[in-house]
Amino acid sequence: MIQSINISLSERERLILKATIEDYIETMHPIGSKYLKTCHHFTFSPATIRNTLAQLEQKGLLTHPHTSSGRIPTDSGYRYFVDELLDKSKINVDECSAIEQSLVQVADNVDELMQAAASMLAQVSRMFGVVMIRHYQESILKDIELVALSAERVMMVLAMKSGLIRSITLNLKVRVSHKILESVTAILKERLLDLSLKEIQQTINERLRDTEIYEHEVVQILIDDPIHHFSNTQNSIIYQSALIPLLEQPEFQDLSILQKTIVALDSQRMMEYLNEQIGDERNNIFIGNEIEDTNLDHCSLISSRFNSNDLSGQLIILGPTRISYQNILMILEQFTEIMTDVC
Repeated sequence: MIQSINISLSERERLILKATIEDYIETMHPIGSKYLKTCHHFTFSPATIRNTLAQLEQKGLLTHPHTSSGRIPTDSGYRYFVDELLDKSKINVDECSAIEQSLVQVADNVDELMQAAASMLAQVSRMFGVVMIRHYQESILKDIELVALSAERVMMVLAMKSGLIRSITLNLKVRVSHKILESVTAILKERLLDLSLKEIQQTINERLRDTEIYEHEVVQILIDDPIHHFSNTQNSIIYQSALIPLLEQPEFQDLSILQKTIVALDSQRMMEYLNEQIGDERNNIFIGNEIEDTNLDHCSLISSRFNSNDLSGQLIILGPTRISYQNILMILEQFTEIMTDVC
């Protein structure tokens, strides 16, 4: 659950907090007053900086790993930084063009396109990339085919305008001829094409009731359980990148951190989590404990929604809490624009 930070900071506190977090993200070393004075040329003294760092720690935005060390951000500090202190910027135009060209090459195959997008998110961000297609039940049926596997088994293939394809096997109690199967297929095409899966689930009985094939066993199987036959097994489909870019980050050199991260990113576990936690908002940012998974309490998860005529979904980047939030949001914004154009 995202935790908004209701803290009032002076301009000096904001400047020092922003510098401390940005420097820690870059160096992964605790940040002290001397370092801040030297690197940022603040007009106030090191003593003033020390006092300000102490005040920020009292407010729960910074902490220190050792008594005499510098400060590092807390989850609350990162949250305040993301909500209040981030600058806007844009991804390199040439890099953006290259990404779009690569995705256009596989745009005709939705599975390849989404997998390529997940891999490129990881490549550009050096983190873990995920693409989640949402609201599959709203997909529009472009084509339907019935293929005889044997005298009593038929495979139904559904093709969506989005490019997604789903097949399901129907087990019959009677033999069905190719001629009958062709007749059933023709009427299903006539009555069901250009409808969403949700519309088919809700109206298939009425749409087929006055047809000559209504009493056929294939049709009766479909209308007896339309939610099963005209839906995806899950309302989301998830594509994940390789783990290597993420695991090259310094945090994951710790074996205990590495092990629990790998457990958390298991595809089925990740799918269940994302289905439950990631909403349809334009952006979602979960930091540390906000993820509500103890195996990912050292991570941040940032997502951005994309929409096209036939598909909607979320682009997701996961990395350590010491992630470059400004850079990741910039990457997601550009990928969102690209995916909207390409899909």
